[in-house]
Amino acid sequence: MKEPRVYKSSPMVFVVLLVSFALLFGGIIFGVGLEGISFTLPMVAIIMLLLVLAFVAQFAKVTVSDEEISIQNLFGVKSLRWAEVDRVSGRGYALKLHDRDEGVKMSINPQLPGYEEIVEFAGVRRPDLFSPNQYSDMKRGVTVYVLIFLFVTLILGISLFYVYVTMDSPNTSPVEYLPLLVFVLITIAFGSMVFSVPRALTLDGNTMGLKYILGERTIRADEIAIVQFRFTQSRNGRHYFVNLSLHNRKNIQLKALGVGLPIAYLVLKNWHRSHTQGQQSVPENVAPNWSDNSNSVR
Repeated sequence: MKEPRVYKSSPMVFVVLLVSFALLFGGIIFGVGLEGISFTLPMVAIIMLLLVLAFVAQFAKVTVSDEEISIQNLFGVKSLRWAEVDRVSGRGYALKLHDRDEGVKMSINPQLPGYEEIVEFAGVRRPDLFSPNQYSDMKRGVTVYVLIFLFVTLILGISLFYVYVTMDSPNTSPVEYLPLLVFVLITIAFGSMVFSVPRALTLDGNTMGLKYILGERTIRADEIAIVQFRFTQSRNGRHYFVNLSLHNRKNIQLKALGVGLPIAYLVLKNWHRSHTQGQQSVPENVAPNWSDNSNSVR
């Protein structure tokens, strides 16, 4: 890297936040009037706090070079040399860097444009922090599966009860059940997506064991063409996942695994590289990191 790279939010993000704040505050005043706004002060205060925090977060600027990484925000600048990073941590999409004395903790905003490149560069500069031996067993708790199962069961139970008590009514038409049917199908599809994602991953030599709620699967490193850190974009921001692109053109998506997804990605990338060096290259029609429409690191 000849020149340091700077990552920061687009000015349009600030405009969107300001417009959202103005519309929300104006809508509250229009809805309750100036006389009644005192009754909504607690809710307004919470909303304003969330918007202020979101606004402040957009001022963060990350600078990455061969020697160090620094984060600048409204409260100052934190810098950490790559050689001084002692360990990494994180939950969800987050990646945190810690020095040996825990005097410096750097948390990088996952919604920052170019976050994927920062993750990639952390893996290049400090591959020893993402050892497959240290993270050979990654898994998520069963709580989320229990909650999803209860939610789907509740929706199905309420839907069946509603159909049961209304089906004998002479004024009820089968067409009236169509919206309910669509809602039930969407709920089932959502539950199926959650249960189809591996809940545990184990690395043993050149094999990867994937455990699902209803089964297991073993994959060799040479069956995987490339390990990718990708994302989908929605109105709520970026949603990251680790994608295993297999040589048979199939894909396996990994999401919550008990450790931060950036850590899981870099661990799996190191594991895959260590067991496939000198073997078949990535097929031309396999999309590069990171989003479905992104380009590779410059």
